[in-house]
Amino acid sequence: MTIIELFAGVGTQYHALKEIAPSAISLGISEIDPRPLKAYKALLGEPHNFGDITAVEALPYADIWTYSFPCTDLSIAGKQKGFNGEKSSLIYEVYRLLQNSPKPRILIMENVANICNATFMPQFQEWINSLSELGYVSTWKKIKGSQYGGGTVRERVFMISVLNGSEFVFPEETGTTMTIKDYLEPIDSTYFIDKYVGPADNTEADYKKARKLIDYRNGGQGNRIYSTFGQGVTLTATGGGKAGSSGGLYLRGEDVYKLSPIEMCKVMGWTKEQADIICASLTPREVGFCMGNAIDRNVMVSIFKAIVEQYFEGE
Repeated sequence: MTIIELFAGVGTQYHALKEIAPSAISLGISEIDPRPLKAYKALLGEPHNFGDITAVEALPYADIWTYSFPCTDLSIAGKQKGFNGEKSSLIYEVYRLLQNSPKPRILIMENVANICNATFMPQFQEWINSLSELGYVSTWKKIKGSQYGGGTVRERVFMISVLNGSEFVFPEETGTTMTIKDYLEPIDSTYFIDKYVGPADNTEADYKKARKLIDYRNGGQGNRIYSTFGQGVTLTATGGGKAGSSGGLYLRGEDVYKLSPIEMCKVMGWTKEQADIICASLTPREVGFCMGNAIDRNVMVSIFKAIVEQYFEGE
C-alpha cells in the first residue's frame, strides 16, 4: 500500500497508516513549512518532498492521497473567505493534480468543522460534486477526537472519497476512557499561570465534554479554566490568552497551569516516547503551532483501520 500526503504537516497520517499496515510506503509529501517538516523527519525519516504544491506538475500513482489543505479562510479565527481565500483555495491544486496524474484509489480530506456550516457548505458540496465527476464516491463526518479515543473535543471534518467504489463506512465510535488528567506529566513550574480562585472542582470523570470551571480574568479564548476531570479543549496553532496553543487553562490542585509541549502532543494521540521525539526537534512555540494544526492521531488510526478492512483486506 502506498501513500502521498499533500499538506503533510508532521506526518500524522502516514504514521497512523503504518500502525495499521506496517509495510505501507510513502511515495512523497508536499509540505513547505519548515516547522512541521522538522518533526516529520524526526518521526519518520527524510521524506521525498515534492515541495510547493502549486509547482508540482503531476504525481506518481499511489493508493492513497491525503489532503489536509489550509483552514485559514474557513476557521472561526480565520478570514472567512472560504474556498476562494488565498490559502484555502489551495484545495483546487488537488483537483488539478487529480486531472494530471494517475488517480489514487482513496482520497482522505481533513479540515475544520466550519467547512460544513451554512456559509461554506455550498462550496464544500461543489467540491464533492467535482470529485464525483472524476469518479469518486465521497462520505464525510464531523468528528471529535474524544469520539475515537482522543484527548480533546476539537471537531474536524473527515471525508473519504473512493474511486469507482462503494461508499466508505466510518468506523463505530469507541469513545474514550481518559480525561485530561490522564495525559498530564509531573508538574513543571514553567507552565504555572496563577493561584486558583473559583468554584470547587467536580472530580467525577466526564468522557464526552470539556468542563469549564471559570473564566480567567476577562475570559475569552485562552483565558478559561477547565477541570482535568473532563476532556481537553481545542489546541490552537496561533495561540491566544494565557493558555497560548494549549487552548485552555487547567486546574491542578490549587494552581492553574497551561499544557506543556509534551502534554499537547499526548492529547493529540502521540505516546510519551513519540512526544519526546517531536519536542526534541522543535521549540516549545513550534510544538504548539504544529499540534494546533495537527490531526488527532487516534482518529486517523481508526479511519485507516476501516479503510484497510473495507478496501485493502487480503492485498
